[in-house]
Amino acid sequence: MIAPRQPRVMLKLILSLLSPATTVRLVTTTSLPAVSPERAIRFLSTPSNWPIIVLSSWAVRGTDIDRPLAPGEAVDEIFGLPPLLPLEVSWTCTSIGESTAVFDSPSGLAGVAENCQMDFVAEKDGAGGSLLRLAMSYEPLSPLANAAVPLLTLDNAIALKLLLPARLRPPGSSDPAGGPLAALARRAGLLPDQ
Repeated sequence: MIAPRQPRVMLKLILSLLSPATTVRLVTTTSLPAVSPERAIRFLSTPSNWPIIVLSSWAVRGTDIDRPLAPGEAVDEIFGLPPLLPLEVSWTCTSIGESTAVFDSPSGLAGVAENCQMDFVAEKDGAGGSLLRLAMSYEPLSPLANAAVPLLTLDNAIALKLLLPARLRPPGSSDPAGGPLAALARRAGLLPDQ
Protein backbone atom coordinates (compact mmCIF):
# COMPACT_ATOMS: atom_id res chain seq x y z
CA MET A 1 0.00 0.00 0.00
CA ILE A 2 2.54 2.56 -1.10
CA ALA A 3 0.05 4.67 -3.03
CA PRO A 4 -1.74 6.14 0.04
CA ARG A 5 1.61 7.28 1.50
CA GLN A 6 2.70 9.19 -1.61
CA PRO A 7 0.29 12.11 -1.02
CA ARG A 8 1.68 12.39 2.52
CA VAL A 9 5.23 12.52 1.21
CA MET A 10 4.28 15.21 -1.30
CA LEU A 11 2.45 17.16 1.41
CA LYS A 12 5.52 16.99 3.67
CA LEU A 13 7.73 18.21 0.81
CA ILE A 14 5.39 21.11 0.03
CA LEU A 15 5.13 22.07 3.71
CA SER A 16 8.90 21.93 4.12
CA LEU A 17 9.27 24.41 1.26
CA LEU A 18 6.60 26.71 2.68
CA SER A 19 7.58 26.77 6.33
CA PRO A 20 10.67 28.55 7.58
CA ALA A 21 13.32 26.09 8.69
CA THR A 22 16.31 26.32 10.91
CA THR A 23 19.59 27.31 9.32
CA VAL A 24 20.06 26.35 5.68
CA ARG A 25 23.65 25.33 4.90
CA LEU A 26 24.87 24.80 1.34
CA VAL A 27 28.38 23.47 0.79
CA THR A 28 30.14 23.66 -2.58
CA THR A 29 33.66 22.40 -3.24
CA THR A 30 36.01 22.58 -6.19
CA SER A 31 39.63 22.04 -7.11
CA LEU A 32 41.73 24.82 -8.59
CA PRO A 33 44.77 23.34 -10.34
CA ALA A 34 47.83 25.62 -10.34
CA VAL A 35 46.04 28.22 -8.17
CA SER A 36 47.40 28.82 -4.68
CA PRO A 37 44.97 29.08 -1.75
CA GLU A 38 46.16 32.67 -1.23
CA ARG A 39 45.33 33.63 -4.83
CA ALA A 40 41.89 32.01 -4.61
CA ILE A 41 41.04 33.81 -1.35
CA ARG A 42 42.39 37.13 -2.65
CA PHE A 43 40.11 36.84 -5.72
CA LEU A 44 37.06 35.79 -3.70
CA SER A 45 37.51 38.51 -1.07
CA THR A 46 37.55 41.22 -3.75
CA PRO A 47 33.88 42.21 -4.13
CA SER A 48 34.17 43.49 -7.72
CA ASN A 49 34.92 39.88 -8.72
CA TRP A 50 31.60 38.53 -7.42
CA PRO A 51 29.47 39.56 -10.42
CA ILE A 52 32.14 38.10 -12.71
CA ILE A 53 31.65 34.56 -11.41
CA VAL A 54 28.20 34.53 -9.73
CA LEU A 55 25.34 34.53 -12.23
CA SER A 56 22.81 36.02 -9.79
CA SER A 57 25.14 38.85 -8.70
CA TRP A 58 24.67 42.01 -10.75
CA ALA A 59 26.72 44.65 -8.95
CA VAL A 60 28.57 45.53 -5.77
CA ARG A 61 28.53 48.98 -4.17
CA GLY A 62 31.01 50.31 -1.66
CA THR A 63 34.39 51.94 -1.38
CA ASP A 64 37.48 50.13 -2.61
CA ILE A 65 35.56 47.17 -4.08
CA ASP A 66 38.53 46.40 -6.37
CA ARG A 67 40.71 45.06 -3.55
CA PRO A 68 40.24 42.37 -0.88
CA LEU A 69 38.07 43.50 2.02
CA ALA A 70 39.62 43.77 5.47
CA PRO A 71 37.77 42.73 8.62
CA GLY A 72 35.05 45.24 9.44
CA GLU A 73 34.70 46.55 5.88
CA ALA A 74 31.31 46.21 4.19
CA VAL A 75 29.77 46.27 0.72
CA ASP A 76 26.26 46.01 -0.71
CA GLU A 77 25.65 43.27 -3.26
CA ILE A 78 22.81 43.68 -5.77
CA PHE A 79 21.48 40.38 -7.06
CA GLY A 80 18.29 38.74 -8.26
CA LEU A 81 16.68 39.98 -11.47
CA PRO A 82 17.05 43.77 -11.55
CA PRO A 83 15.14 45.90 -12.41
CA LEU A 84 12.20 43.48 -11.95
CA LEU A 85 13.42 41.90 -8.73
CA PRO A 86 16.41 43.84 -7.37
CA LEU A 87 17.59 42.23 -4.15
CA GLU A 88 20.30 43.66 -1.90
CA VAL A 89 22.42 42.25 0.91
CA SER A 90 25.02 44.13 2.93
CA TRP A 91 28.07 41.91 3.52
CA THR A 92 30.73 42.60 6.17
CA CYS A 93 34.10 40.88 6.13
CA THR A 94 34.39 39.33 9.59
CA SER A 95 37.53 37.25 9.07
CA ILE A 96 40.27 37.08 6.47
CA GLY A 97 43.45 35.04 6.27
CA GLU A 98 45.77 33.58 3.64
CA SER A 99 43.44 30.63 3.15
CA THR A 100 40.11 31.75 4.65
CA ALA A 101 37.54 34.49 4.20
CA VAL A 102 34.23 34.95 6.02
CA PHE A 103 31.50 37.42 5.09
CA ASP A 104 28.44 37.94 7.29
CA SER A 105 25.11 39.69 6.84
CA PRO A 106 23.15 39.56 10.10
CA SER A 107 20.21 41.50 8.61
CA GLY A 108 20.33 39.45 5.39
CA LEU A 109 17.53 40.07 2.92
CA ALA A 110 14.63 41.89 4.59
CA GLY A 111 11.72 39.55 5.27
CA VAL A 112 13.36 36.64 3.44
CA ALA A 113 16.51 35.53 5.28
CA GLU A 114 18.79 36.67 8.09
CA ASN A 115 22.14 35.70 9.59
CA CYS A 116 23.57 35.03 6.13
CA GLN A 117 27.17 33.88 5.82
CA MET A 118 29.70 32.99 3.13
CA ASP A 119 32.62 31.03 4.58
CA PHE A 120 35.48 30.25 2.16
CA VAL A 121 38.34 27.87 3.00
CA ALA A 122 41.15 27.06 0.55
CA GLU A 123 43.75 24.36 1.20
CA LYS A 124 46.82 23.24 -0.71
CA ASP A 125 46.08 20.15 -2.80
CA GLY A 126 49.64 18.81 -2.77
CA ALA A 127 50.04 19.29 -6.53
CA GLY A 128 50.56 23.06 -6.72
CA GLY A 129 46.89 23.96 -6.66
CA SER A 130 44.16 24.23 -4.08
CA LEU A 131 40.92 22.74 -2.89
CA LEU A 132 38.22 25.31 -2.19
CA ARG A 133 35.10 25.02 -0.03
CA LEU A 134 32.26 27.49 0.26
CA ALA A 135 29.82 27.00 3.11
CA MET A 136 26.90 29.36 2.54
CA SER A 137 24.31 29.55 5.30
CA TYR A 138 21.26 31.56 6.27
CA GLU A 139 18.18 31.45 8.46
CA PRO A 140 15.04 31.50 6.30
CA LEU A 141 12.24 33.87 7.27
CA SER A 142 9.90 33.08 4.38
CA PRO A 143 8.99 30.29 1.95
CA LEU A 144 10.99 32.13 -0.73
CA ALA A 145 14.21 31.45 1.21
CA ASN A 146 13.47 27.72 1.25
CA ALA A 147 12.35 27.64 -2.38
CA ALA A 148 15.62 29.34 -3.39
CA VAL A 149 17.79 26.42 -2.20
CA PRO A 150 17.97 24.60 -5.59
CA LEU A 151 18.75 27.86 -7.44
CA LEU A 152 21.41 28.88 -4.91
CA THR A 153 22.95 25.40 -5.09
CA LEU A 154 23.14 25.63 -8.89
CA ASP A 155 24.40 29.24 -8.80
CA ASN A 156 27.18 28.30 -6.33
CA ALA A 157 28.16 25.23 -8.37
CA ILE A 158 28.43 27.20 -11.62
CA ALA A 159 30.43 29.92 -9.86
CA LEU A 160 32.92 27.65 -8.10
CA LYS A 161 33.18 24.68 -10.45
CA LEU A 162 33.06 26.46 -13.83
CA LEU A 163 33.50 30.24 -13.80
CA LEU A 164 36.05 30.61 -10.98
CA PRO A 165 38.47 27.99 -12.39
CA ALA A 166 38.12 29.49 -15.88
CA ARG A 167 38.85 32.97 -14.49
CA LEU A 168 41.88 31.89 -12.41
CA ARG A 169 43.35 29.43 -14.94
CA PRO A 170 46.99 30.28 -15.60
CA PRO A 171 47.66 31.84 -19.04
CA GLY A 172 48.24 29.29 -21.77
CA SER A 173 46.65 26.41 -19.85
CA SER A 174 43.57 25.80 -21.99
CA ASP A 175 42.37 22.26 -22.60
CA PRO A 176 44.63 20.84 -25.36
CA ALA A 177 41.96 18.39 -26.54
CA GLY A 178 39.00 20.59 -27.30
CA GLY A 179 39.56 24.05 -25.94
CA PRO A 180 37.77 25.95 -23.19
CA LEU A 181 34.34 24.33 -23.66
CA ALA A 182 35.83 20.86 -23.26
CA ALA A 183 37.72 22.04 -20.17
CA LEU A 184 34.47 23.32 -18.63
CA ALA A 185 32.70 20.06 -19.49
CA ARG A 186 35.54 18.08 -17.85
CA ARG A 187 35.34 20.23 -14.69
CA ALA A 188 31.57 19.75 -14.55
CA GLY A 189 32.05 15.97 -14.84
CA LEU A 190 30.33 15.79 -18.21
CA LEU A 191 33.48 14.54 -19.99
CA PRO A 192 36.13 12.18 -18.63
CA ASP A 193 39.51 13.53 -17.57
CA GLN A 194 42.20 13.13 -20.16
